Amino acid sequence: MRAQKAVASFDSATGMLRALSRFLHDRDVPMLGQGPRALEPVAAAVAGAAARLPRPAKEKLYAAGGWAEAVPPRRVPGIRSEELARWVSGHYPRGPYPVAFIGSSNGALVHLAAALRAPWLPQTLLLPVRRHGVGPTTRAATCGRPARPGRRCWPPTPTWCCTTCTTPTRTG
Repeated sequence: MRAQKAVASFDSATGMLRALSRFLHDRDVPMLGQGPRALEPVAAAVAGAAARLPRPAKEKLYAAGGWAEAVPPRRVPGIRSEELARWVSGHYPRGPYPVAFIGSSNGALVHLAAALRAPWLPQTLLLPVRRHGVGPTTRAATCGRPARPGRRCWPPTPTWCCTTCTTPTRTG
């Protein structure tokens, strides 16, 4: 499975990776690098309309969006950490660089990296996996114990750490 199909585009690490890499390529960052500037007014109108929906409709819309972006469980074994690493590093112009940053997504760090014209490599990537029968109010007691899709990468290997959790946020 191609890395860009597995990694969540709505995650902060992905957004910061796209923004910094586009900056280092001397390009603008419309829509967090997910679309052309010409679509910004349309995207803003759609987001505004979605924000005004009643809560139940909004939850269904977010669930559908998350479901559409999530990886089917049968595809999990095909995700390779080496491909993810190439995907991340491939965002940046060829070096050399005097310094590179590695760590969690952090706006201040990404701004510092931009000021130094240095790459930042996220320590984690969010790879959402589809899961049936789990709602936004599912208890946190299921966290840490992998659901069936998570067992495909459990126990963690030297290059993978798999956790499962359902939260009432958009990423849950």
